[in-house]
Amino acid sequence: MGLMIRFIQELEAHWLSVEFSDTIAMVVDRKPISFNFKDIVLEKQKEQNQGLVNCAAQGYLFKKKHGFVAFWKDMFDDDNWDSSFYVLTNVGILVFEDENFSNPTRLIPLNKLGVSPESQKKAGKPFAFNLKIGNDEELLLRAPDRPQFDIWMSSLRELLSQL
Repeated sequence: MGLMIRFIQELEAHWLSVEFSDTIAMVVDRKPISFNFKDIVLEKQKEQNQGLVNCAAQGYLFKKKHGFVAFWKDMFDDDNWDSSFYVLTNVGILVFEDENFSNPTRLIPLNKLGVSPESQKKAGKPFAFNLKIGNDEELLLRAPDRPQFDIWMSSLRELLSQL
């Protein structure tokens, strides 16, 4: 605590409160200022990532199974989706099918990608979207919930608009 008080005194500020929610409020030059440590950490990460492969979205998505076995499984079982970890970057989508996350099993380049939302009626589950890869491949993916779906859709659209 002494270090914090010395820091505030060096800034010629008066310490108002330190809350345990990672937010600090103080007065500097007679102006109230508050900041959140999480915001500072996020800003620092953005600075460090400039020019590197940036992660726009990440998380577990479910991929609709296709083929003969999937057809019969679909007839008798509602769970016809495989779960994998996906990372959307400014280069493409990295797919991690193994749990060790050391090497992606696939990279889907952004320059060959198209995206469109799918209705729950057509996909069979909510929060689904279709990835068109080049002219010959399509993947039907779904997010686990609405917030993840919105993040993936907006991030994909933004990155594709920059190409």
